[in-house]
Amino acid sequence: MKIFPILLICSLVSCISNTIPPETIVEHIYHTDTVYINSEDTIQKKLWELPCLDTADTTTDINVCSYECFLVSDSLLNQKYEKLIMSYERSIKESPEYIKLYQDQMECLINLQNDFLKTRWDIVLLINSALGTARERSFRVNMYRIGFTDQQLQLYTNLDNEILFTKL
Repeated sequence: MKIFPILLICSLVSCISNTIPPETIVEHIYHTDTVYINSEDTIQKKLWELPCLDTADTTTDINVCSYECFLVSDSLLNQKYEKLIMSYERSIKESPEYIKLYQDQMECLINLQNDFLKTRWDIVLLINSALGTARERSFRVNMYRIGFTDQQLQLYTNLDNEILFTKL
């Protein structure tokens, strides 16, 4: 008979513990615009990552190679910029009712490119003054310019996608 009250108490405790709700998991939902993700871009090497980066042995080789990589990244940015300008010019011709809108957007893009080039040059001056006569100064300057150019290229790619997929 002494076992019965103990079993009764144990069963009541287990029932009470099962009725307590588990922690509530809060789900966050963020509302965003369309995001374009190209999985191929995240896996492949960037076009300006030249093979000389893996084979350069001396500081001079590294500096020369990093400058060549910068030139490739800069040429890709210029191609993307020209493509955007041509898209705006085509839109102006095809949609005369939106001429003012497209001209204003194209002017903003031109100003953005000019500001980018000025800022990139200012970064070069800043890094040059900070590093002084360090042997790897040219390499570091070029890597900063490549990174900055890569960010601008991504911005232009997103703008190109917006223009391509958004028609008035």
